[in-house]
Amino acid sequence: MTRLQGTGVVSGIAIGVLTFYEKETAVIHNRTYAGAEQEEHRVGEAVSQLDIELITLKDAALTSVGSQGVSLFEAYRMILQDLLFLEEIHALIYRDRMCAEDAVLEAGRSLAATLLPMEDAYLKQRAEDVKAVSQRLYEKLVGDHGDETLEQVQGILAAQTLTPAEMMHISRENVSAIVLEHAAENSHIAILAGLMDIPLIVGVRQGLGPDMNGLTAIADAERGALILSPTEEVLKQMEKRREQFLEAKELLQQYADRDTVTADGKRIRIEANISGLVDLDGALQYNVDGVGLFRTEFLFLGRKEAPNEEQQYRIYRKVAERMGDKPVVIRIMDLGADKMPDYLKTGEEENPAMGLRGIRFCLEKKGLLRTQLSAILRAAVHGRISLLIPMVVSLSEVLQVREILEDVKRMLTLTGEPFRMVPVGVMIETPAAALISDTLARNVDFFSIGTNDLTQYTIAMDRQNAKLKNYINPYHPAVFRLIRMAVDSAQKAGIPVSICGELAGDVTLCPYLISIGVTALSVSPTRVLTLRKTICEMRVDDYTDRNDQWKEYFS
Repeated sequence: MTRLQGTGVVSGIAIGVLTFYEKETAVIHNRTYAGAEQEEHRVGEAVSQLDIELITLKDAALTSVGSQGVSLFEAYRMILQDLLFLEEIHALIYRDRMCAEDAVLEAGRSLAATLLPMEDAYLKQRAEDVKAVSQRLYEKLVGDHGDETLEQVQGILAAQTLTPAEMMHISRENVSAIVLEHAAENSHIAILAGLMDIPLIVGVRQGLGPDMNGLTAIADAERGALILSPTEEVLKQMEKRREQFLEAKELLQQYADRDTVTADGKRIRIEANISGLVDLDGALQYNVDGVGLFRTEFLFLGRKEAPNEEQQYRIYRKVAERMGDKPVVIRIMDLGADKMPDYLKTGEEENPAMGLRGIRFCLEKKGLLRTQLSAILRAAVHGRISLLIPMVVSLSEVLQVREILEDVKRMLTLTGEPFRMVPVGVMIETPAAALISDTLARNVDFFSIGTNDLTQYTIAMDRQNAKLKNYINPYHPAVFRLIRMAVDSAQKAGIPVSICGELAGDVTLCPYLISIGVTALSVSPTRVLTLRKTICEMRVDDYTDRNDQWKEYFS
């Protein structure tokens, strides 16, 4: 018996025969440059072929996993149609006299290279998307039209990596689990596997290979383990655990369409944190009450220039339309620290996490801010949009944003563009904001407490620093004093307050947060059902009466 360790991403336990999938790599012999016009013509044909393929895959996703999976292939099409990507290919063909194949791969590599160094997992996934699109475009150029052998796979599927396109060839009735060497926990593969309800383990780096074909295996995504050639005793134990998991899962699924109401009748909102259209898939699947945090800075990263007003408007409008009558909180671009594109850099900073970031950066770049605010006000016509200001430390920052909003309003009125003014809230993610929360609450429409940054700034520890991993304590009493201060200020002013950091998804803590007056929790979609179950089973009055159980620790 052999046990290989990875990370379980989509929960579940599967027992069956293992099949290792190895995609045949397209091979190209050295090509000579045939002239710029001919090379560019070949790229154009390949782009058209791939676009048709992506439309077909989008339709397949609609049939296989519903509307939630469609955005994955829409995102690929957006990359394929990105003028910056196509212009880079054009430049490499005309300026550097590259053949079509080399130009496509180099353009994809160059664009992905600007994203990979970023700490944020979303940006790393976008880099993988760019590489996937350029690789598939390359394959079109060399005449590779895809491998459909996945359709015959049954049991547990293992591979070094899979693409979303390859996932669409997998039958969820036949494949009981997927085990991959390379894939991120929040990758598109993880999203699709979740939508298809297929247990997924990633990061198994101990040598997955074809020699495993035909072995009896157990994919334990609960513990992130792949067990090869298990003993009879282990098989019996895992079969029992699998039955227990399925029973618990069936019970949890009952909360998918339920309202989040405590046992004593208090309504709590569970909302989703998103970074783009793709993230809406999981949110809609779990019937969230809205988008509690749309991180718009990701629209500005991985590009060579800022998205214009029309590009932003289309994305904000689509999110608003897909959410229907549910609220969407759009945060002003929180650029700075580890999220600053090269085209906006104003010079190196010794401590960027404490430097020109969030609203400070936006007020330095008022033209960029006006463009974003104009796009948001226009999109607000199509849904229930609110505006959130990041990294606030003073009331003057809020008042400056309101002044700019009035200027944008006047300009839109003059041009005749339909628009709607929106509620304005602030992020409570600095000690300064928490300490003046009483003043802020009288001048805004809502609070959103960002516990990740609030923690790092309160205890003076960089949460990106791996050396501090064992020292950072999100439950530090100082953090909770500031949270309580902000919630009390919101209640006195009569405005709602939500939590959108990691603590929002902490099921052991949510009774405390609700008992002190938090009205909404905004989390990643995968945490929704467990959180909803916890809230539906609690009684607020019980926790209010027993607040002393937290008092010693949090005060």
